[in-house]
Amino acid sequence: MASCTEASMNWHHSRFRVTQNLESYQLLWLDQNMTETQENLVIQKKLRGVINQLKVFNKMKNCEGHLLNLSSAADEKVVLIIADQFSREFLALIHDLKQLCAIYVYGTTLECIDEWRRQFSKIRGVFYDSEEMINRIKKDQYLREKVHEKSIGISIYNLNHNEGLEQRNAMFMHFQLFLEIILNMKPTPEKTKKELLDFLRVMYRDNDEQLRVINEFDRNYSMDRAVWWYTKYTLFYSFLNKALRNHDFDILT
Repeated sequence: MASCTEASMNWHHSRFRVTQNLESYQLLWLDQNMTETQENLVIQKKLRGVINQLKVFNKMKNCEGHLLNLSSAADEKVVLIIADQFSREFLALIHDLKQLCAIYVYGTTLECIDEWRRQFSKIRGVFYDSEEMINRIKKDQYLREKVHEKSIGISIYNLNHNEGLEQRNAMFMHFQLFLEIILNMKPTPEKTKKELLDFLRVMYRDNDEQLRVINEFDRNYSMDRAVWWYTKYTLFYSFLNKALRNHDFDILT
């Protein structure tokens, strides 16, 4: 069984892009006092168990820039944790961005929760205790993903009225070619499995919960149980459905 270190060394041989977010959600944490204390590292590890893609910012402009860069991404949704010293000024700037779906304010007293919620409707809670915040994010994220699953599907057309006929025809031909490739692929299960697992071990290297799933898959997967594995774990279900929505043929093949 390959270790995370070995997988990291070999990722560049893969057709997958290690910089991409495999899942539809990412978690941003903005706190100007964020330091790599043991307590903060433990909190971050627990948060990655809920949403694997976690980015930490200590400057408002960097966090805002990241959010704006995502504004045109069709299938990227953001959950934001924000320290109270940034809250009013920053939330006024980014609250209405389409990709921002939920906000959790951390590091303040609970006295102002009603005021926060009246002003910013995407706020799900104001927290002083990290465990309480993590549990709330976990509960909310489960519900968000259940709702998101209902939108699963693959369409060869982007329903954009400004899209020209030539572009639609090209998308159709691209999709037909993809189907032809899938139907004529020669199975190489061990090679493909190793490539996928090396990639996943790099992407989830800081997520103990998902690494356990990946290692179990490595030990127990068989082709006749592919559908069972697809439906059993959020890890596989999430990134394959995102690949379908985004026509990410590198992942799908």
